[in-house]
Amino acid sequence: MGMRTVFWIAVLALVLHSVPAWAQDRNVSDCIVASIVLPLLGGQGDSPLIAARVNGEKATFYVSPAFSRILVHDTADLWFPRGGDAPLMAQNGELIVTSRTGLDDLQLGELNLHGVPANLLEGPARHQINGLPIIGMLGLGGDVFDTTSILLDVPHRKIALLRFRGTAACRTAPERLMGPDAYGSDVSADGRMAVTIGHHSREMALDPDLSETVMPQSWANDAGVTPDELSHDPIVTTRYVGISVGRRHAVTNMDVGSHALPAFSVLFQSSLEKGAFGLPFFEHSAVLIDRQNAQVFVLPEESRPLEAGHHLHFDESHQGQTAVSQKSGTIN
Repeated sequence: MGMRTVFWIAVLALVLHSVPAWAQDRNVSDCIVASIVLPLLGGQGDSPLIAARVNGEKATFYVSPAFSRILVHDTADLWFPRGGDAPLMAQNGELIVTSRTGLDDLQLGELNLHGVPANLLEGPARHQINGLPIIGMLGLGGDVFDTTSILLDVPHRKIALLRFRGTAACRTAPERLMGPDAYGSDVSADGRMAVTIGHHSREMALDPDLSETVMPQSWANDAGVTPDELSHDPIVTTRYVGISVGRRHAVTNMDVGSHALPAFSVLFQSSLEKGAFGLPFFEHSAVLIDRQNAQVFVLPEESRPLEAGHHLHFDESHQGQTAVSQKSGTIN
């Protein structure tokens, strides 16, 4: 049995209120006052999805810490009240109109929430997984989860919602939970992780719903990529609310804290102002966002073979040989 399997059995044991025997530092379990572990649905290349009950009906959500809102579509069995207009900004700065609404009841495993504010999107839900409608995005970066730490382990297909004690003795519990092989960095109030690209300090969102890691084209110079090099890279068009044109290039000089990331593919897009780590980053890592101490910890992992996915993304990503189309975009 692998160390990470032991880790998840231990976290599950915390949910069941038993005393874990796995931890090298037994004080870690004493620092976790509440936790819920949920399986991730979907296949290879799909955005993380979880099952839920909404107003008594079974449904599924995409989940991402980069979203600060809960966004829903109506379904055949779920109709949400439509309030006033609430425009939101998409990934490329354009606006999309939604309506204010709310969820009377939201059940995530053993966690029950009531009177949850949400935004209603135009049109009905169009996709399903395991026979259940995918009704929208459960934004983990909003006020509903502002005291909750998020542990997303895509390789092991699990997500944990954790609450740590706010005592001085428990301040290092998240780091100890992830273990000595994890690396870390600061995280801003809006959930962006501090990184260094070349000699430049930047912040990157953590968005597993994006099919690729993205950066503004203006950051290419930070990464040591010349305009001539970029001009020879594959052209990729991305549809958020409007169309963005970008180039895909390998970045080799990014650090998170003192940890140098291995070379990885980045889509440099012309209309973006902010960067974001997409799904490929999460496919090789367990990521803990420690909200109480404004830190992120990343534990490198081996990706695991999954059944074939169906290109399920809130942004409805579809990638061909030289192009990507992402409708709706990342709404913050």
